[in-house]
Amino acid sequence: MRRSTLFSILLLLFISNLSLSQPNEPFEPDETTLGLWHMENVNPQFENAILFDDEASQWFRSAIRTRDGNFLAVGAVQIGNITRSLLMKINPEGEVIWTRNYIYSDRADEQVCDDVAEFENGNIVMVGLAYSNDFRFSASWLIIVDSEGEEISSTELSNNIENSCSTVMVDNEDSIVLGYSRIMNSSQIRKYTRDVELVWTFNASNASGGPDREIIQTSDGGYFGVGWEYVARNSYGCMSKVNINGELEWERRYGLAGTMSILRSMVEVENGYICVGSNSPQNYENREDTDIWLLSVNEDGEVINEVTIDREIFGRCKGYDIAQCNDGNFIISGLIYDENSSRQNGVPLLKVNRNLEVISSDSFSEADYSAVIRIFCNPDSTYTLFGDLRHYENDNNIRRGLMLTTTTDYPWSTDFSGNGNDLRPEGDADLCEGIWGEALDLSNRNGGMALVSDNETLKPEQFRIEAWFNMDEEIPHTGVIVSKLIQEEFTSFQLYADNDEGYIGFAVRNENGEEFLEYDVDPADGRWHYIAGDYDGEQMRLVWENSFVDSLSVAGPIIYGDGPLVIGSNSDLPLSDLQFYGQIDEVMLSNSPLEGGSVPRERRILSPGESVISGVYPNPFNSEAAIEYSLSYSGNYTLTVNDLTGREVARIFQGWKNSGEYKTVWDAKDFGSGTYLIRLGGVSDRSMKVVNLVK
Repeated sequence: MRRSTLFSILLLLFISNLSLSQPNEPFEPDETTLGLWHMENVNPQFENAILFDDEASQWFRSAIRTRDGNFLAVGAVQIGNITRSLLMKINPEGEVIWTRNYIYSDRADEQVCDDVAEFENGNIVMVGLAYSNDFRFSASWLIIVDSEGEEISSTELSNNIENSCSTVMVDNEDSIVLGYSRIMNSSQIRKYTRDVELVWTFNASNASGGPDREIIQTSDGGYFGVGWEYVARNSYGCMSKVNINGELEWERRYGLAGTMSILRSMVEVENGYICVGSNSPQNYENREDTDIWLLSVNEDGEVINEVTIDREIFGRCKGYDIAQCNDGNFIISGLIYDENSSRQNGVPLLKVNRNLEVISSDSFSEADYSAVIRIFCNPDSTYTLFGDLRHYENDNNIRRGLMLTTTTDYPWSTDFSGNGNDLRPEGDADLCEGIWGEALDLSNRNGGMALVSDNETLKPEQFRIEAWFNMDEEIPHTGVIVSKLIQEEFTSFQLYADNDEGYIGFAVRNENGEEFLEYDVDPADGRWHYIAGDYDGEQMRLVWENSFVDSLSVAGPIIYGDGPLVIGSNSDLPLSDLQFYGQIDEVMLSNSPLEGGSVPRERRILSPGESVISGVYPNPFNSEAAIEYSLSYSGNYTLTVNDLTGREVARIFQGWKNSGEYKTVWDAKDFGSGTYLIRLGGVSDRSMKVVNLVK
């Protein structure tokens, strides 16, 4: 049972695209440095592309995820000489559940659905544009259908092609909110009841363009829209924020004169918004310098950060949609231009952090034209993207709806904030050693990291891995402390601990299978523990605290394959019951095994980063003393006052605290004058300050 438990998480790690390339020759120490490979940096890559083929051209303009977990995609389908509005329901595997198409007016030759939203009862609202080829007829329309796509009602919003509705949403009052583009005047946000009765209209002050490209309801109940404003042959990205009654809070435009700056999509983040679009320093006809444009603003619209994506990543490209990932980062997609023409021929997939720094990138290209208009982050940390793909055959433009999915983006913690970034070569070990300056805390969030060398593998013929760790004694669990992955679903070596069963262990994978070396002990007693696994090519040995505890002969050489050294595993993935809750610190790796299985004192690593009392003031004091203390890791602590004999006379705090800086006060009005000891105690650390009370 233990072995299948260990194997399950390693299989999941493997299929999450963690495997790395491996050289044919063993590790060369002189060419090696250690570095961190954060698990959130694993590139989510395009895995599957589905084209929704039909005898006639059909394409998508927008999509939503429905309340039942499926998708609704809207756009148009060409039937004979008439273009009809398209509504398609698709399950997450890309299978079409049903398809509907609509004709708003017999007078129209072109009828395209631009956006879709869902009511609380499952009914669907769509908006679009219908017009005749000679433009003698045009209408912007809204259609409401039931959950199976059967039409309930339709409403004409305007009868002028220059005034059209381009986006729709259903807010938390189950009302309809529209983004309304008016080419000759300012754009609008309109709110309607479910019966399409107008509630209010907000008119943007920009001369043309405005919050018509996408609208979201914000956490304060108001509305936020993005779009763009045309000025002569240039444009500016625009934002508008209105309250729940449609009253303006602020509006701004961004970009420089002489540029084409366009905003298309956005997400709300803590204290602000992140928006995506495109930016070009030249007129619209010349797109050779088009870039993805990212803009981060605060809640008042003031710019925090502005980035254009490096041309070396995708070449000429535009950003169309942005979505927040499960790990707090952001996925962006859109289109890539052909370098030699104005045709769009690729789909970018870009992952950035809150500071708009690129984490990973990938691209998809399968036809003359392809673009993504909507991104969805799935619960399993994959992504689903909807778009439009064209083939040019004999001067005929054949369009297809496009649905892309990605590989898993492994959902490990992204915020190491210094408690891992200082891992570095240390000492004179033949292979390499690393030291963590602070503990990696996996107590309250998914976390973990992987360690790789410059040549992307760790393949010592003999080795020692060491770490300090403590486990959460309140949670029964089994956790991986350090593990080297290979492609065959198992570890090539692994240190692990089982809080539930009460043992620590070491395992290696050889030609005959996997050898386990287990030692019965309580690894979750609330203290820091030292563990080492040692393999010399013939035997593996296990060290616990200061001493050697057991050894095991290994029949056959150890198996190595692609994959990183994983430090800490705390996974909520399905089928996985192998989780680590606690802290891990001072991880080291060497290709020189322990001599005789002992742990020489001079070779032992430092104890984990200290938790200390940083100051007590004033000192001397009269009645109250402020105590400042720093905790290097999360855990159970006590803060006490003792007299000079060591007797505890007051307990200021006892219990669990997260790592960080703290300040408290000792009220000593009931104590007599004298010298006292302020003591901080943790799972391994002790710190003390001497204070003098003078009355």
